[in-house]
Amino acid sequence: TIDRDELRIFFSQFGAVVDAIVMMDMVQRRSRGFGFVTFENGTRGAQKALEAQPLTMQGKYVEVKLATPKGEREPGSGAAGGGSGGGQ
Repeated sequence: TIDRDELRIFFSQFGAVVDAIVMMDMVQRRSRGFGFVTFENGTRGAQKALEAQPLTMQGKYVEVKLATPKGEREPGSGAAGGGSGGGQ
């Protein structure tokens, strides 16, 4: 299982990480398989991570997406924002 510190360390190769969070299932007390990373403004960290795909963490594929505020998503797109987790 990947925790927030491992997520922060992994993504710091692309730029200064301000915050990293792994989304947890509070009932089952385990990772939901995705998370969010916030890069420092001006580092182009998110763009660098997107360009570096495909990425793997602990042997699992990590899909990088840009998070989009709910009001900016296209209706019916089902976009879940961005993050990683690789199913862990």
